[in-house]
Amino acid sequence: MGDLDTSGLQSVTVHTVGLGIDSNLLRNAAYLGGGAYATAQTVDGLQQAIEAAIAIETGP
Repeated sequence: MGDLDTSGLQSVTVHTVGLGIDSNLLRNAAYLGGGAYATAQTVDGLQQAIEAAIAIETGP
């Protein structure tokens, strides 16, 4: 994975959102960061994706 391969050294969860794109770089960053990747086509979709990532981290 190149520069993204930190071999488990990070202590944060990384969630990523591609606004108007489907990016392998963002998908891999989320995967290696233990988070989720989402795509959004609009600002409203971006807000929903961010809220979903927050919900994952804060739980029910």
